[in-house]
Amino acid sequence: MNNLDIKNKIEENQSILFPLKAIDHDSYSLGLIKTLAGKKICYVSLNRTYHSLENLFMKFNIDTKNIFYLDGISNSVKETKSENIDKCHFVTFPEATKSLIEEIGNFLEKGGEYIVFDSVTDLLIFNSRGESNKLTLDILDKVKENKSKIILIALKGERTKDFIEQVRSVVDDIIE
Repeated sequence: MNNLDIKNKIEENQSILFPLKAIDHDSYSLGLIKTLAGKKICYVSLNRTYHSLENLFMKFNIDTKNIFYLDGISNSVKETKSENIDKCHFVTFPEATKSLIEEIGNFLEKGGEYIVFDSVTDLLIFNSRGESNKLTLDILDKVKENKSKIILIALKGERTKDFIEQVRSVVDDIIE
């Protein structure tokens, strides 16, 4: 699928699932962020730190001034907790599921346009499949309530197959 097709799907739908093979993750994620250039984005990351994402985006000349980050990994792997900054709030998993929804809600209430959740399948690392499903539904409800949009990146694999199928059933469209 080319960038124009992806852009059209994003414009036409409120919630999109973007299942990827791990080997394709970086190139498609970068393309997605480039497609959303200029929009107010909340990038929720459960697999890369805020600093790693900022460096990656800058390396590929992606303007990050409109990107707010919810970093769900830094505090989970470090003994000292990172302090929130204007551009990024740090949440700790698995304790942070409620605060994650609150943070997304705060972003949307301040005029946020897009949530990019990378990767929704990483919720399975911290939660049971049932808890991951509930959290995903709660986030989708928050996005719909605020009339915003969400792209759920999902890493394909044997371990994530059933979860992806469940998410597939509750989103507006799928980019494959």
